[in-house]
Amino acid sequence: MTWPDLSLGCGPQDGNVPAAEVLGYIFHVTADGQDFVFHVAEHGDEAVVIDCTDAPAVTARTLNPTRTFGLKSSTSAFFSRTDGEGGYDLLRVINERAELDPWIRAFDFDFPIGNSENCETAFRVEFKLPAGSEILGFFCPDDWYRIGGTQSEWGGTQGAMPRAILDLISPILAAQPLPQVPVIEPTDELLPTQTPTPAPRNTVNPTQAFNLDTALSITFSRADSSGNYVPVRKVVGAASGEWSDALDADMKIGVVETCETAFRMEFELAAGVQVIDFFCDSDWYRIGGEQTEWGGTQGTMPRAILDLIAPILAAQPLPSIPTQTPDEDDATPTPGA
Repeated sequence: MTWPDLSLGCGPQDGNVPAAEVLGYIFHVTADGQDFVFHVAEHGDEAVVIDCTDAPAVTARTLNPTRTFGLKSSTSAFFSRTDGEGGYDLLRVINERAELDPWIRAFDFDFPIGNSENCETAFRVEFKLPAGSEILGFFCPDDWYRIGGTQSEWGGTQGAMPRAILDLISPILAAQPLPQVPVIEPTDELLPTQTPTPAPRNTVNPTQAFNLDTALSITFSRADSSGNYVPVRKVVGAASGEWSDALDADMKIGVVETCETAFRMEFELAAGVQVIDFFCDSDWYRIGGEQTEWGGTQGTMPRAILDLIAPILAAQPLPSIPTQTPDEDDATPTPGA
């Protein structure tokens, strides 16, 4: 079976039920003359087992945003991202019919809802209708398939959205990266008692400096909440050329206030591995590494790197939905984050 979330089709579960397609099995068991039904799946390294014997009596709650909120009558839509302070920054105005219709079709789906442990969504789209507007929020940092809204039809819960929404977001991330690279203001004139800051290094071309075009393979990873990098995609063969070509540019470096990067590329060479980190929460173009050529600084990467990431975000969403660690005395793990 394939279920849309970790409720495994057994109705609402206690706590947080991450929204993502889950592959598993249905077991019919007979014991002492009674019939039992268990839905079983794997979530991370843990087994999820739910007693669904009474599931037929449970009515799964769903919501179709397009039909429920009349989105087919939309005249435009506004796609925004949270600014981290309770507001939203507008990223794209969608007013051409050819661009608006795919969004309406993506929401024309019976979403399973009932997740009562809501999260703050990172994105939202506001559909303008003749009688007002309807806002849908989606995409949590630890649950990329989460969706919800303030409309009464949700009943205070959130649900699981289809992959089609991510397919629409992906090109926006590449074509209009966010947040924008900060503008560096000129520093105040140095006082006589101050020591001038040494001039930063100029540029680094990673492909040429580290011979990346000879890579045997490339592993693309993302940092988890513990600061460890989790592999997401391994590229081998001719596809490696796209990554080395994207880094074959003179990247301006000299940012001495380095940041913790969210993504990592590991180029496996005959002589060893070259690691390059990139993409900060507040500066999507930041890039750097431990090699001496960086001089302890970070730099600015070309847009081509984002173009390579975007399809991975849609095809294999990340970060991975976290796995709940069951209590030691809990013999039957329950789904949750």
